[in-house]
Amino acid sequence: MQNDNRHIAIIGSGGHADVVTEAALLQFPKQKITVFCNYSNGRQSIFGIPILNYSSLIAVLEKNQVTNFIIAVGQIEYRRNFIVELEKSSVQPISIFHRSAVVSASAKVGRGVYCGPMSVIHSGAHVCDNSIVNSMALVEHGCVVGANSHLAPRASLLGNAKTGQDVFIGSNATVFPRTNVTSNTIVGANSLVNKSITEPGTYFGTPLAKKNV
Repeated sequence: MQNDNRHIAIIGSGGHADVVTEAALLQFPKQKITVFCNYSNGRQSIFGIPILNYSSLIAVLEKNQVTNFIIAVGQIEYRRNFIVELEKSSVQPISIFHRSAVVSASAKVGRGVYCGPMSVIHSGAHVCDNSIVNSMALVEHGCVVGANSHLAPRASLLGNAKTGQDVFIGSNATVFPRTNVTSNTIVGANSLVNKSITEPGTYFGTPLAKKNV
């Protein structure tokens, strides 16, 4: 039975916050949900939920007696900053699943994970804390998605592929079976990762190449 005394914080007010908030309202219809943002973008509410601006995140969460949070920002570096800050609080991450997401009973999904519309997490897969499996993204059998990683729409991890933490896999990109992507890596949209990436950086294309910076 769901805890009706939860107060869930959606952290962020951009486009990703829209989809997370909509899914949260469907998943937790009886819980209080509030949107928090640390800057003003002209928006006052999301699906009728007021957006509260703040200067101190932990202080505003405590003031509003928030029990759980999910980070509704897509950019990896911003998400990591929020994670580090929220580790100092007693507020706990909570996972949000769109009602059309498919998660195997044998899969393991951590806390603070968002699974978007028609996303699939197959048998024995493990999605670690505070990650995003976005719309129609695929995590095949035995795969591991590292903490605070983001699989963009239609990204695919094929059988037993693994990512480290703070990894972004772009839209329509595919990571081949039994292939590893090291932490702090960006893989561009439509790329094919057919061999393991062992050095952090930005990669794109077919064949895959590292972007020189």
